[in-house]
Amino acid sequence: MEPALPPLSHYLKELFNEFLAFDSKLVRTIPALLFKPGFLTNEYVAGRRRRYLLPWRLYALVAFLAFFILSSYIHLELGDWIAAKSINVKLNGLSPKDGQSVVETLSRLWNSIFPYVLLVECSPIFALYLKLLYRKSGKLYVEHLIFTFHVFAFSLFVFLPAFLIKIPWTEPVGLVLFLIYLGVALHRVYGVKRWRLVWHLALSAVMFALVLIQAAVLALILTVAFGAMFDLFPLSALTPKKS
Repeated sequence: MEPALPPLSHYLKELFNEFLAFDSKLVRTIPALLFKPGFLTNEYVAGRRRRYLLPWRLYALVAFLAFFILSSYIHLELGDWIAAKSINVKLNGLSPKDGQSVVETLSRLWNSIFPYVLLVECSPIFALYLKLLYRKSGKLYVEHLIFTFHVFAFSLFVFLPAFLIKIPWTEPVGLVLFLIYLGVALHRVYGVKRWRLVWHLALSAVMFALVLIQAAVLALILTVAFGAMFDLFPLSALTPKKS
């Protein structure tokens, strides 16, 4: 225990060093994530961790930034689309203007909840799938989870521009890039080769899609539940009318 509290300059120096360390780690981590599939996972498992951002910190950072951008984009696009098409959102017991407000609230809330669902619920499920698929590899569950964090983080880098850029070929290109990345990562981390790699890649891609679909549905359920719980909109407005 130090006899007295250090001066303010000591804390400012520590804060500056933290930002400097984070910045240098970020500069090394992002290029490795984008252009070296499986590299960060192998580095972490091998114990070489101080040079890079922790896998869960990297994934959380990328996810929240991506969904912040996505939320802003959807909010603007939704408002412009409703205004341009002169669409009246008709919900039970609400005026068109209030109905539009409910839809926009749902959109913003869903985009706020979805990153948490991906991080807390989807990543462990996909890691469990990898644990079952490579049960003979001797790898610990946490190793599969680390691999999942890196793959999910890369997917956000690939699919977000494909969604935002309104060019027909961006989505197929994003999908192809993701499949190539996933295949190379499976080869480097798990040693999968040749036709076995093709089979595992196809199976993993399907599992990845299923996990995302159920996450989107779960996020929607939580969105409606939280919205009704905190009175952000009346739940009766979303209930179909009885004929």
